[in-house]
Amino acid sequence: MYCKNCGQEINENQKYCPTCGVPIEHTLDEVPIDNEPLNFGGPVQRPVMQSPIDQSNTGESQYQNNMNAQQNNIPPQNNVPPQFGGMPQYSNVPPYVAPRKKENKLVVALLLGLVALFVFGGIVSFAVRVYKGMNSGSYNSAFDNDNTEEEDSDTYTTVEETDKDSDDKSENAEYAAEDYTGPYDYFNDEWVVPVQGAFVSSSGFVNSEYLGDSMSLAQTTDLKKSMALVNGLQFIFFDQDASDIEFAPDAHCADIAPKGGNMFYVIPAGIHGDIELGKLYIIDTNNGKTELIAEDVVSSSPVISPGGKYVAYSRYSETDGDFILCVGGKDLEEELVTIGVLAPICVSDDKQIVFINQNESSIDAFDGAVCYPIFENCEITDTFINTDCNEILGTGKDGTYYYKFNNSEGEKKIFDSKLSGIFTDCLNQPYGQIANTKYCDVPSLTDILFISKDGTVFAINNDGHGVTKLPHAFSELSNVMMNSGVNARKVLYSCDGTLYRFDFDDSKSVESVVYEDITVDNFVCSYDLKKIWLISGSEIYYLEKDKATLVASGLAPHSDPLEDGIMWNIEDNWLYYLKSGKLYRVNTKEDSNQVVSDDASILTNVYGKLYYLNEARTGVYLFMDGEFKKVL
Repeated sequence: MYCKNCGQEINENQKYCPTCGVPIEHTLDEVPIDNEPLNFGGPVQRPVMQSPIDQSNTGESQYQNNMNAQQNNIPPQNNVPPQFGGMPQYSNVPPYVAPRKKENKLVVALLLGLVALFVFGGIVSFAVRVYKGMNSGSYNSAFDNDNTEEEDSDTYTTVEETDKDSDDKSENAEYAAEDYTGPYDYFNDEWVVPVQGAFVSSSGFVNSEYLGDSMSLAQTTDLKKSMALVNGLQFIFFDQDASDIEFAPDAHCADIAPKGGNMFYVIPAGIHGDIELGKLYIIDTNNGKTELIAEDVVSSSPVISPGGKYVAYSRYSETDGDFILCVGGKDLEEELVTIGVLAPICVSDDKQIVFINQNESSIDAFDGAVCYPIFENCEITDTFINTDCNEILGTGKDGTYYYKFNNSEGEKKIFDSKLSGIFTDCLNQPYGQIANTKYCDVPSLTDILFISKDGTVFAINNDGHGVTKLPHAFSELSNVMMNSGVNARKVLYSCDGTLYRFDFDDSKSVESVVYEDITVDNFVCSYDLKKIWLISGSEIYYLEKDKATLVASGLAPHSDPLEDGIMWNIEDNWLYYLKSGKLYRVNTKEDSNQVVSDDASILTNVYGKLYYLNEARTGVYLFMDGEFKKVL
């Protein structure tokens, strides 16, 4: 195939053009999980952030609902956030239609007064934003004001209230939001999230500057900060008010620490053989101060620890006449780890590193003191790491392997098949520069369900020894949800018209029937599995203990809640659904049914926070502050 931007011939598995750096457009069937074995070196490729989010063709962010839909064209499952990158997004539907940006034209005399009013409002808005920026720290160096353009009123706006007349049409219904206190609630503090290609903040600001642009996105796990590579050319930092700051315009590589605090970037400075070298800088995102960490760094090698304390990287050493693996950080001296052609996959805040050892064709680990191999004589194409970067799972055609630091046994082959997907409700996104690595915001990878190529669904045992399989294949399940607590992991799934529960135990796991009195086509539930709604034909039931109460009827009979727009909202712990062009919400009883909007056609979510599009796709409404507000 050929790059549509420059015409260069490219490999079908490449995500970016090696010549011009533009992300390569793939259909779902064109993005295989069977990537080439992990490698280091070779031709220099400018963009290194993974999983491009292509917005150039349709005007909407092409986020995938889950990894299975992206990699294997398997129908997406309800309540499953994106795997292998991207935010939850309703797919295969017409996108939000962004209005054309206003052109600069002369205004007729009758509108002069209105223009003057807008100018005054713009000055006030600008002053407020400047105050907010000053209040959050004085950006300098990489965040130099010379590199930052203030957005105009067309692209940086505030959210709008919805039409109150269209809300709460049921006369006897009373709406009372419920607090959700379970796992994966990312909206308890300030936040900024991408919605249909724009960035929306909890403070009510909407940044639509990059609508229609191709974008690769990395977010902190508290959702307060984000970093994006726009159009494969420019890195942008977004703060908690959705303000965008361009930085390091010449950088070929950059990333943000998953738990916030610091970012790094690499400015190219030369070539050694066919490997690009550059200067490595680290930025404090709280004040914008920049520090040079190292020179002659392999541009595609750096990875940053979750809290931003360390950066692991490879660089060329004139003294040794070879490449060396190092670790450094802000106000820290560089430390040599080992010598050789090495590429770090991840680094923890405890200075534990997993890296590719090209010399030995293995994946090795550094525990802060010594290096040793963990995955040998196997081809690994994809890796997963947990929130602290002290566990790693690698998968490839030879099977699936798991390793945890401070575990004396080292390498463990836990499954003979390659993975095809995962189920999790945690924030997960690409991490690092190589190895198709996915960062999962879970304490342990044992809190995730994995799907193998042969359709087996399993979880890693708590002790790290082997796996426990569900008694049903993935193809038999209409939905599956997992919740992990202290020494307790349980899964709900619907299969053959019955709702089941599976309790994981390393020694003896048990499957039990939860409900079978009606045909359960599918179900929707909260992340903690405490609130459950059953879908049976055209009806919705609320399940409490062993009793199912009818709460909604008259829906189009279908068994896929995601396609039909039936979703739980993390913000108020209610269920929302679409019917006949309207958006409804319901709780545990039928008389709680309410019309939320008379004009709604698409319902989707960002990490459990719902938003919908109207029929014309000209308005996007996000649930915030207890109601839906128009953000686009």
